[in-house]
Amino acid sequence: IDKAEEEIWLSIWEPQASSVKGTIDRRINEEIHVFSILFGAPEIQLGVTTHHNYMAPEVAEERMNGRLTIVARDNEEVLIANFSPHTPAWAIKTEDPALVLIAMEYIRHDIMFSELVKEFGPEKTEALWKNDPNLFHVVTGKRFK
Repeated sequence: IDKAEEEIWLSIWEPQASSVKGTIDRRINEEIHVFSILFGAPEIQLGVTTHHNYMAPEVAEERMNGRLTIVARDNEEVLIANFSPHTPAWAIKTEDPALVLIAMEYIRHDIMFSELVKEFGPEKTEALWKNDPNLFHVVTGKRFK
C-alpha cells in the first residue's frame, strides 16, 4: 500500500479492512486513487468502495475455503492472501504481470457485477444463478442439486 504511486485496488474482508483503513485514508490524502470491493463492514469506506452485498459473503467464503484478500498497486505488484478459520492462512506477493493482471481483473469484474446487481436487483440475480445448474456451479463451486 505504501509503495503505490498512482492507484490501489482492494478486494478485502471486514477483519482486514479495519486494519488497513488508516493507511488507505492517508494514501487517499496523498492523491492515490483507491478502488475497493469490501465484504462485510457496510460502514467502512476504502476509497471508491463497492460493498459486496449482493449475496451472502458465506457463499464466496465457502467456495474459496476462506476469505480471499487482494491488494494490488499500479498494475505492478499484487498481494493475494487467504484467511480461513479452518486452515492455515497463506499469501503470495508478486510482480509477475500475469498474476497482477488476473488479480486486478478479478476485482474489476467483482465491482462491475455488484453494480449490475444494484441495477437489476438482487432477487432477480439470485434467482438466475440458483436456478441454472451451470451458474450455480460457477457461483458456489458445487454441482446443482
